[in-house]
Amino acid sequence: MKVLYRIIIAIIAAAACYWLISHPFIYGAGEVFSGFEDPVRGRFELIDGGKAREQLSERRQLVYDAMITAADQCSPSVTVPVRGYTSSDIEAALFSLLYDRPEIFWLDFTECSYAFDDRGTTINFTYYYSGEQLERMKKTLDDAVDSIISYVAAKNLAGEYGKAVAVHDYIAGLCEYDRNPAAADTHTAYGALVNNRAVCDGYAHAYQLVMWKLGIECHYVPGEAEGPNGREGHAWNILKLDGVYTAVDLTWDDMDSYLFGDIGVSGDVTSHTFFGLSDEQMKKTHKVDDNYLYPLPEAVENSWFDKNGVSGAAVEIFAENAALILLENLEKSTPYVEIRITDKAMFGEFMEEYNGDIIDAVNAMLRETGSERRFLNEMKCFVTGADRGCVLILGTLGFAEEQG
Repeated sequence: MKVLYRIIIAIIAAAACYWLISHPFIYGAGEVFSGFEDPVRGRFELIDGGKAREQLSERRQLVYDAMITAADQCSPSVTVPVRGYTSSDIEAALFSLLYDRPEIFWLDFTECSYAFDDRGTTINFTYYYSGEQLERMKKTLDDAVDSIISYVAAKNLAGEYGKAVAVHDYIAGLCEYDRNPAAADTHTAYGALVNNRAVCDGYAHAYQLVMWKLGIECHYVPGEAEGPNGREGHAWNILKLDGVYTAVDLTWDDMDSYLFGDIGVSGDVTSHTFFGLSDEQMKKTHKVDDNYLYPLPEAVENSWFDKNGVSGAAVEIFAENAALILLENLEKSTPYVEIRITDKAMFGEFMEEYNGDIIDAVNAMLRETGSERRFLNEMKCFVTGADRGCVLILGTLGFAEEQG
């Protein structure tokens, strides 16, 4: 009788163990995983995630890790053998993946689906590319990123701020805003860095990817901004530069992509009006997605204009610094310089009347070098940030005899 009793107990215990392993959510994932081998972590390699993953609960991190492993292998689906997940759990993991991993350009985030059954949660994926084509594209993207990193390294920049500006300018010069996006990769880092055409999320993903490769913390921020047709979907970044968080909108700074092409100005024109803005400044035109998954770090002003000494109440205060920048841009097809006039009255006066201080200063420098080239007393001025007095000036080059 004792033997039969023991057999019955053993059968019951075995059945209970099997049931718990198959249905771990009933007792809570944490409790089950402490007593049994974690079925997800046993099957999938743990991937170091970014800031979004860090904010997920342990249960949601399991889905995140399963998703990223499946995406890396282009698996059509993955089953997480844990019951009790909700749509919110799956979507939170999916959006965290989008925010964290700009290098995953082949996954169609808009076409992921999921289902719940006795096996757990199954997530289905759709890919733009796969196989040998994808492997070649991955290599091409890696090479593009490496080229930018080599470019930055060659400049011997000491601080993170200077590196971030260098990458910002490089990508803006490389990429064109796609006004009629049809290809899926215009929304990706691949589109921006390899095909050199992208929309805002492509710019933001590309910038984020290179920043992380440089070891600089960079957040992808989706939301809305005031476009020509009212509020439109938009994306930008928040970076940690030399210990200070600040906002950068690379898309809006790529001026030639959405402004100068319409007026016949050739060449690359990159602004820094949206480099180094605070949350309060960004809120005037930008709005973070209400459903953003984690609290973003507070962005404070860390203005490019202040860093480069081209900001002040009046032009004469910083004319020489502006002239130096214009001189550095001499070889560009369209030489230009940006300034910020902080006094509203002086800003209005500058926009109404010609001010030759910067042109005079740069021409004096050209005379000292023996150059026969001169900037003519002609300037095309564009207001790039009216609330902050930001102006971009396009210079016109001529020769000494043309300077009257």
